[in-house]
Amino acid sequence: TQSTWGAVSSILPVGLAMSINSDGCIIFFVNGERHEIPASTLLLAPRVNLLHYLRNDLGLKGCKPACETGGCGACNVTVSKFNGTLNIVEHKVVAACLFPLVRCHLADVTTIEGLGNSKHPHVLQQRLATTHGTQCGYCSPGMIMSMYSLLRENPNPTTLDIEDTLKGNLCRCTGYRPIIEAFQSFTDQEEECKESPLNDYKNYMKYSDSSNPTFPDELIELTRLQGDVELEGCGRQLFLPTSLDSLIVCKATHPSATLYGGKITPIPSLHETQISIITENVGDLHEVKYQEDGINIGSAVTISQLRMHLLREDINEAHPVLCKSLLQACQAILKHIRDMGTVIGNILCPDISNSDFVPLLVACSALLNVINCETKSSKIIPINSSFYNGPTATTGNILNDMDLVVSLFIPRCVSDTNLFTYRMWPKPVTIKFSRISCGIKLVCDNNNIVKDLIMVFGGVKGGFLVAHKAASVAIGTKWNEHVWRAIIAELHIEFKDVISEYQLYLTVGLFQRFVEYCDNGCQYYNLPPMKKSLQTIGDWHKDSKYIGKPVIHHAAVTHCTGESVYVGDISEFGNELHCAFVTSTKAHAKILSVNVASARALEGFVSYYDYTDVPGENDFDDHTAFAKDCVNFVGQIIGVVVGTTVTAARKAAMSIEVQYEELDAITTMEEAIKKESFFETPTIHTVGNVGESFKHCDHVIEGELKVHAQCHVYMENVGCICVPSGENDELVLYTTTQDSSSTQRFVSDLLGISRNKVVVKIKRIGGGFGGKELKPLPAVGSAALAAYKLNRAVRCIFTRDDDFLMVGYRTPLLCRYKVGCTSDGRILCVDAKVYADCGFKCNINLGLLEYMYNFLGNVFCIPNSVFELQVCKTNWPQNVAMRGVSLIGGAWFVDNWIHDIAIKCNLPFEQVKSANFYTLGDVMPFIEGGKIVEELNAQLCWERCLKISNFYDRQKEVAEFNSKNKYTKRGIYIMVKSFGVTMAAPSFLVPLCQSSSLVCIYTDGSVSVNHHGVEMGQGLHTKMIQLVCDTLGVDQKLVRITDTSTDKVPNSTTTGGSFGTDLAGEALLHACMTLNERLKPFKEENPAGCWKTWIEAAYTARVCLSAVGYFPNTNDPGKLVDHFTSGAACCEVEVDCLTGEFRFLVADIVMDVGHSINPAIDVGQVEGGFVQGLGLHTCEEIWGTLEGDKLTRSLSDYKIPTVVDVPREFNVHLLEDGSVKRAGFLSARGIGEPAVLLGSCVFFAIKEAIAAYRGSREIFRLDSPASCERIKLACEGVFSPHLKHASNCAINI
Repeated sequence: TQSTWGAVSSILPVGLAMSINSDGCIIFFVNGERHEIPASTLLLAPRVNLLHYLRNDLGLKGCKPACETGGCGACNVTVSKFNGTLNIVEHKVVAACLFPLVRCHLADVTTIEGLGNSKHPHVLQQRLATTHGTQCGYCSPGMIMSMYSLLRENPNPTTLDIEDTLKGNLCRCTGYRPIIEAFQSFTDQEEECKESPLNDYKNYMKYSDSSNPTFPDELIELTRLQGDVELEGCGRQLFLPTSLDSLIVCKATHPSATLYGGKITPIPSLHETQISIITENVGDLHEVKYQEDGINIGSAVTISQLRMHLLREDINEAHPVLCKSLLQACQAILKHIRDMGTVIGNILCPDISNSDFVPLLVACSALLNVINCETKSSKIIPINSSFYNGPTATTGNILNDMDLVVSLFIPRCVSDTNLFTYRMWPKPVTIKFSRISCGIKLVCDNNNIVKDLIMVFGGVKGGFLVAHKAASVAIGTKWNEHVWRAIIAELHIEFKDVISEYQLYLTVGLFQRFVEYCDNGCQYYNLPPMKKSLQTIGDWHKDSKYIGKPVIHHAAVTHCTGESVYVGDISEFGNELHCAFVTSTKAHAKILSVNVASARALEGFVSYYDYTDVPGENDFDDHTAFAKDCVNFVGQIIGVVVGTTVTAARKAAMSIEVQYEELDAITTMEEAIKKESFFETPTIHTVGNVGESFKHCDHVIEGELKVHAQCHVYMENVGCICVPSGENDELVLYTTTQDSSSTQRFVSDLLGISRNKVVVKIKRIGGGFGGKELKPLPAVGSAALAAYKLNRAVRCIFTRDDDFLMVGYRTPLLCRYKVGCTSDGRILCVDAKVYADCGFKCNINLGLLEYMYNFLGNVFCIPNSVFELQVCKTNWPQNVAMRGVSLIGGAWFVDNWIHDIAIKCNLPFEQVKSANFYTLGDVMPFIEGGKIVEELNAQLCWERCLKISNFYDRQKEVAEFNSKNKYTKRGIYIMVKSFGVTMAAPSFLVPLCQSSSLVCIYTDGSVSVNHHGVEMGQGLHTKMIQLVCDTLGVDQKLVRITDTSTDKVPNSTTTGGSFGTDLAGEALLHACMTLNERLKPFKEENPAGCWKTWIEAAYTARVCLSAVGYFPNTNDPGKLVDHFTSGAACCEVEVDCLTGEFRFLVADIVMDVGHSINPAIDVGQVEGGFVQGLGLHTCEEIWGTLEGDKLTRSLSDYKIPTVVDVPREFNVHLLEDGSVKRAGFLSARGIGEPAVLLGSCVFFAIKEAIAAYRGSREIFRLDSPASCERIKLACEGVFSPHLKHASNCAINI
């Protein structure tokens, strides 16, 4: 069999036989090392892509899997190839998860490991680490590789170049500001970057091209000499021709072969075909030719290569109109996608509704040059409706199997042509919910009479629509406002029964945007670059060497070099197995049968387990490991399949047949309310006399508001590795959890063994945000059961699809309210009923939702209220805690009431806020027993933010801007919020008010530290190292925090709620003080000694050099709040009222963090939390069907804020002079969650801009998130409580 691999095919005609390297392999370099991959390896594996090869074959774990759809940038690497035509080396950033390994032939691949390591970092790695641009660190390697590729292409980039490069790299932790600032130091803004009080630029390495890896000479020679390549083995053939003649003959010889030419094709489909031909090495297809009548683009030209050609002066001079709009279309595509994908691939993709080029090319009457490989005949095919929807179109277009697209020809636009293209999003979006795009071409004569008008709108009806009737209205008439109105009227008639209401408004809006474009000299709007932002901090803890200093994250350098180890990076254990889940495909149904027979017959299948195999308890604290007789949501775990490989396990799981008897499912909160599907009787809280108070109100406002769900989107997926010790039923679990002890308890109860036999270890996790507290439990339990049963290590790593499908989100809330106020804007009373969609189980939601009542009003005094909370039961996964818990929804409701009161009373909203603030000595009636306001600092933050933001002057500037702009409006808003940090909380959380730690000193003076907390990017370990160094008086280099582990610190508290520093800090301080007492005699005896001599002396004297620290929170368990963290934000936005898009211009934030332990970390937490709140209230939408299936299953479907969505000026000021009478540990305040509440400031700024467009100050409903769709509909005066897309089956969860 070995001899058949790499065998040379003899069926090609003589003279055209392929020149194949003797071993039948591809040759490439990785980080300077030569690799040859034979056909036996390349074609055997079912998913051969670069990501899998780097991680699994080479052990290069810095390339991170996060989405595996090219939507996040975590796996980005640089692929360099020699271009023989231009005689240069081209450096491209590619998503390794989408890049077929075969495309690496004659390439030099550079990964994060190839740049440097923690001992000798590359300047990019050092710069990002030292400017605090990394938190959890999971996205950092991809960020650096994207920037590295840019620097290799352009050593002198601008900030806009950087943002364009990074807009496809997602980060959930930082808010992007420090990342951009780190890389801005490579631009002409380097000197400005040195002004930050957080960064130490003294030891910065200088960038030079000599610090970069060199391109291998061998690849240059091989490229010049390369011939055609054929690989054969495992029943498959793969061809890489290098000339057009060879390609034609190859396709003619193998009619069933599938052509791949730069289309971003998922790798599995490449290997489902028996014969494949990759066209990207065909030099003839890489040509871009421009001539007098148009531009000819070879079918293998990547979008980046086209962009490079379009920037050339000679092409721009010859075809200025075409170049401008083609560049705009290129710019809309993520860089790591346009570096891989071709224009032809984009227009031949299976679903053209998501194409960036099709509407523009149809408008331009573009043509395809096609050769039939069988007959060798050529034909010209226009790109139009017939091409995609003609009677012979079977695969999305009319091309047949023997047709080869050679080039794309775009005709010249004459000088009197206006050409326009527009796409809604700055990144690719889901094919299911593609937004409208357009291509419009207008030709007028010298008298402004319309000679031709073509209007094409993409993203609808599975493709595009051409507005023939609307365009015909304009032909032969003068181009003016009269004809514009006629066209708009005709668009409404032509499309009203074809597309959704929103799409119709958007179609008209895009036409109006085209009119604006023509009036403004045909200039596209370009987002301004992010400015150098301000961060101001206080000079706290002056006498301390470490506390209060902006120390970089303890693992920042290893994050940036790819050396930080996450669960998925742990090397395989011997004889390791993998698991995959059999999940429900029904939202609510009885399980009639599960047929495993087909799975057992598959190669690699090991075993299958379900609830019948559980030796202990299947249920734990409202969590179920396996469904029993009934499933309650799509994605619920029915069983787990164990296989020898990931692929084998997943294939077996997919083959298992489950028979159901469907039951009625409830999939909306409104349906649950109608059917009274609740978990228990409502919780009702009453303060004062509401009925009497309403009698004295000048105004009463009634309404309904809804805030939808939000996904956690931690960059590292949920995962675990369960390793049996081989004796006494002992297990070690390496997992991605925020709560090690709950994981330990769940597994021990599931297996029916004592907890001392289960050890849970966490080195770090790549983000959590509350989603890794309880969400991973069923998956961890399933893997642990398999490991326990088989006595072998079992690995379970979720895909992003698994995560979206199987686990819950932030709880959606619906509020129906009546608010009474005086004419001067003071709130007198509130009657509110809040419904919460908790999914199919209540979980801990009821307790967390109580927070919403306990902090009702937030910083505003509401003297009389009735608050009713009703928890709905629906057929979705059980929703869980997320950063800021229910306080976010409650605070948002209250701000809406304040906003509406200001409108009703015709008062400035900031005046109404000031009239309702709590003041010192007031009683917070919602907190049990009433809490007297002793220290809130909210009003101080408010006043400081008003001043720093120059709010009143900017408010006038916004009004002036709005008076001069018809379709673009600005809004400015300011708010203040407070977050009650608690370690006691409701009774069910009282046991969490304790923590332990372990500090060990070794005889060389090094110190090992363990505490209960989990490091997930929030800098907890870094702060604890600062504390240990300061308390013991030891150098930071000697202190190391090891794994969070249940065999070191038992019975630990979950890490969350913004009190991790308080708990861990108190316990560690106790341990360090104990050690100081033991070392005190030796320091007094030898005052001239050093740390190491004191330790040696203590050891010689047989003094214990390890100490356990313990902190029982002795505060009153019924007391809800330990301290408040307050902050204020002022946000200014610009809304495009024609499309519903907005641009975030400025954010000024003032945050009271007390006396910060680490101001750099705290500023990062403020920025990251704020941007997560921004996402909740603007762009993050989860979609499902009325039948209960989730449509949002990837990071291409779910849009979190990107680098272009955050404010162009992002200023954060830590309050320097606030009272710390009631602050937390070391007079600092919890900061992980409070800033999320301020994200809603953007929402209200948008609402102000919408009001400016509507032209009257009136109350109108706008639910959260304020997506483009909701903004556009609100601008048109339309409200739809249930947004539905064109399919009319999608609901916003």
